[in-house]
Amino acid sequence: MKLLAHLFDRFVQYGELRVTDWNGQHHVFRGGEGGPAAAIELNDPALEWRLLINPELHAPEAYMDGTLTLPDGFTLDDLLALYWRNDAGLAAYPTQRLQRASWTASKWLHQFNSVSRAKRNAGSHLSLIHI
Repeated sequence: MKLLAHLFDRFVQYGELRVTDWNGQHHVFRGGEGGPAAAIELNDPALEWRLLINPELHAPEAYMDGTLTLPDGFTLDDLLALYWRNDAGLAAYPTQRLQRASWTASKWLHQFNSVSRAKRNAGSHLSLIHI
C-alpha cells in the first residue's frame, strides 16, 4: 500500500479519501482545502498494483467486479465528485504523466484508417442495412 498511498497523497488535493486496504488497515488522505469526501475498500491485494498502474481504468473495473467497494454511508457519486475535483492531482503524478504521454504519442496508430480500410468498414455497415 506504500506506493499507492504515495499516489493517493498526491491525488487528493481537495477533500478527503478514506481507504481500507485488503487486510483491513485504514488510511486517510486529506487535501489542503475543503472538498468532497469519499471512502473505498480494496478487497484484493492485486488491485493495489492495478490502481497504481492505471487508476482511471482499473477503479471502475474493480467497482464492477466487486474488488473495490464503498462502505455504508458513501456512494459512487461521492467517489466521482472527489475524482473530478482532484483530477489534476492524478494527471500530475509521474506514472500518469508518462502514461498519458504514451497515449497521445500512439493515438495516430489507434485512429489510422486507410482508404481501403474505410471502404471495408463502410461496406460491412452497408451490408447490415436491409432495403
